Amino acid sequence: MRREATSLLPGQEHSEFAMPLDEFVAEVVELIESQPDATEIQVERVKFLRYGDR
Repeated sequence: MRREATSLLPGQEHSEFAMPLDEFVAEVVELIESQPDATEIQVERVKFLRYGDR
């Protein structure tokens, strides 16, 4: 069962591409803890956008 994302952006609460807030926060916290010196934090779900030009 898919959880709803937030309505931070209109229409995103039911989008298949939107990431539920609790999943986002959990992944970001894990990344910050494991990479405290990182200059950029990217959840896995956005990497196809971030590196799409490659």
